[in-house]
Amino acid sequence: SAASNASAASAGAGAGATAGGGIGIMPQTIMKSLGHGGCLRIQYIVDARKLKANDKAVISPPFPISGTNPGNYRMIVNPTFVKARGGATFKNSGGLGNVQLKCEDLSEGTISFMISIGDGRPNSIRNEPARGPVDHDFADSSVCGLQKAQEEWDFNRAVDAASKTFSVFLDIAQ
Repeated sequence: SAASNASAASAGAGAGATAGGGIGIMPQTIMKSLGHGGCLRIQYIVDARKLKANDKAVISPPFPISGTNPGNYRMIVNPTFVKARGGATFKNSGGLGNVQLKCEDLSEGTISFMISIGDGRPNSIRNEPARGPVDHDFADSSVCGLQKAQEEWDFNRAVDAASKTFSVFLDIAQ
């Protein structure tokens, strides 16, 4: 039922919960895996219905990163700024936006990362190539994204129709 799906999503449900028979994972879920070249891959599953709403940002649950820069981090998905009534919202931007990485702890030292988006399925035509790398020291600023020329994504192109979700991938060099 919709109510049980909503409560499972708010409880941070992971694999096993279904969202309309799609990739089988609820929105607002974080998954970690080993990516290409031994990097740490964080996958954040986002509810695509947010792209048609007046939300000003979508923020991931916190996830820990260990290694040389330990701490809790979040991904922030922001709409592209448009001059329209209501300001920068996903509805006003037509689903265009950027992704930022935020460190919630005091962390020193440079992290190198790349960002990509997709529908969550391997080798899908909806998967966009990774952009970056970005080298950032979170002691200088707690939030960082891609360079201006690379930062804008069309999140609508990455939506999985069955589950009504899209994924944001963060690849961190280890």
